[in-house]
Amino acid sequence: AASERDVQVYIQGKAQKSGADLLWQLIGIAAQSKGRLRSDHGVYNDGSPESAIVKILLNDGASATTRASQSRPLGGAVVYHEKLNECLPVDDAGHADGKQKVEELIMRGRRREAVEEAIQCGDYATALLVATMCDTETYRRATIAFAQNAFPSDSPMTTVAMLFSGALQVPDSGVIPTDLWGVSANELRASWKRHLAGIISNRIVGWDSIVLSLGDRLRGCGEIMGAHFCYMVCGCPISSPLRDGTRLC
Repeated sequence: AASERDVQVYIQGKAQKSGADLLWQLIGIAAQSKGRLRSDHGVYNDGSPESAIVKILLNDGASATTRASQSRPLGGAVVYHEKLNECLPVDDAGHADGKQKVEELIMRGRRREAVEEAIQCGDYATALLVATMCDTETYRRATIAFAQNAFPSDSPMTTVAMLFSGALQVPDSGVIPTDLWGVSANELRASWKRHLAGIISNRIVGWDSIVLSLGDRLRGCGEIMGAHFCYMVCGCPISSPLRDGTRLC
């Protein structure tokens, strides 16, 4: 039988080989970290497995070319919220009128309506400012509107904005919808590494379920290596392929 050292040398040799796939590199990180892929301090500790994971994701996952035109939003990412209507450009006069309406609504204490008006006229800064004094749903709506306007759907900044607002989450039912990652299959194949790096670097409660959802979406796109990478990172158990719901076997 091979000794522990022999196994370590074999894994590290595979992981460090030029052109090694990400799964071997991930296994190498686990081997160096005594089988762990997460720690208490996450990426804030330079020697943590999370830091090493983010490093290989960002080194391997060069950003896809940013499109000049706005792409569609992350369809389904907000599982409890209807998609926002597209805000059409307005002229200066219309923008000024919208700001005046926002001001009048705020003067009357109608903050939620003021947020809606600010969103409609494209004044996302005011919408976010006022939304901080409203309920959680209104704040999320303002954040979603801003993110959809500011970033393309395949940008990791969209994912991070959704994380910060609490909009990117798995339903209470625990049933993880694969359409949570509503970008096209080609976009996701090109950008999943940066999405995952953003999630790992900005962990929130339930982040592992979000990564599980990303893995399921990648599997549905035929990106098997990426799916297994996500499953390993979020701690999916290894189980029999005969069991329902098995992801790693």
